[in-house]
Amino acid sequence: MILYINACVRKESRTKRLADFLLSKLDEPYTEVRLADIDFPVTDEAYLAKRDQLIAAEEFSNPMFSLANQFASADSIVIAAPYWDLSFPAALKQYFEHINALGVTFTYTPEGFPKGLCQAKILYYVTSAGGDYVPTEFGFGYVKALAQDYYGISDVRLIRAAGLDLDGADQEQIMQDAFQSISDHLEGRPKSYTPQYDPDNRCWKVDFTDRVSEEGDLLYVVSEFARSGLYFPYNDSSSRDKDYAGHAHHFEEVLRALLEDPEGFSIRGLEEYYSLQEQELLAAVQNRLKGMSSGND
Repeated sequence: MILYINACVRKESRTKRLADFLLSKLDEPYTEVRLADIDFPVTDEAYLAKRDQLIAAEEFSNPMFSLANQFASADSIVIAAPYWDLSFPAALKQYFEHINALGVTFTYTPEGFPKGLCQAKILYYVTSAGGDYVPTEFGFGYVKALAQDYYGISDVRLIRAAGLDLDGADQEQIMQDAFQSISDHLEGRPKSYTPQYDPDNRCWKVDFTDRVSEEGDLLYVVSEFARSGLYFPYNDSSSRDKDYAGHAHHFEEVLRALLEDPEGFSIRGLEEYYSLQEQELLAAVQNRLKGMSSGND
């Protein structure tokens, strides 16, 4: 069974058109969850306390976990979410907060790393944007990290149409091109199977025979091409009292974590994941930041 999570808002949603076309090509029964129809409870302290109590008692049949159980049991997943404010509509974030249930969609290994409990092997993320600035590391990147790192869904595919509202844009042609791209990939028609720069969309792109193309910055696309993404674990103030480290897939994200928390940041015991040059840079930046905060710089 396909689980179709519809985060679209407008009646004439272009994202929904893409998702409907994809579903027609997949040609399998699906269950739709329309997020606009769900009155999500406020995730306040009382809600979290009740959820933690139910999780501790392993009462996963409680209605509070109905969305999580549905997600965990799906064979494949389609998420339709327009590109809003570098991300997606808030209702989709509320949905993730409700399905992120320990013991239902994920658990933790003895070492403290998340391990997926979901049945799905593939997730399609469908989006559309009026502009051409659609960096994949935000909305899609967040969903992909959740799917792969928490839910155990390794195959996460991006389907999109962008530049729809630019001056002079042929909206219908852009949509038709996106439809054709879906058909090409699902029907296994060959394209470019090595990373190539796409000057029209100003990004890198690679096609696959077994899944939809991936596009984004060069590091992301090459990692997808090699099927071996980069992994940089680290500790900060939020993870130091826990049994597991935070992690990033880009070294730039590690630098950002250091800049945001120079006192709590540490890679002690995790040096094997970093080159000597990267370790030296992190140490130099951290020392500089600490010196400035103490007035000694």
